[in-house]
Amino acid sequence: MVGKDDKVDWLFSHLDRVASAHVAGLLFGPGTPESTSVQTDGGNLFAKTITYQNPGGTPLE
Repeated sequence: MVGKDDKVDWLFSHLDRVASAHVAGLLFGPGTPESTSVQTDGGNLFAKTITYQNPGGTPLE
């Protein structure tokens, strides 16, 4: 059984932890041919990005 590719969901639901780790940018792309890509994720990455951007993002400290 192949596990769900949930990295986008995890990162966007924990952006406070990502920012606390001093990460200033995230890059997304398939790591293996079996991985989800922007073309195959059903618009998930774009939807999460818009939802994140509209209220102003996460401040970096």
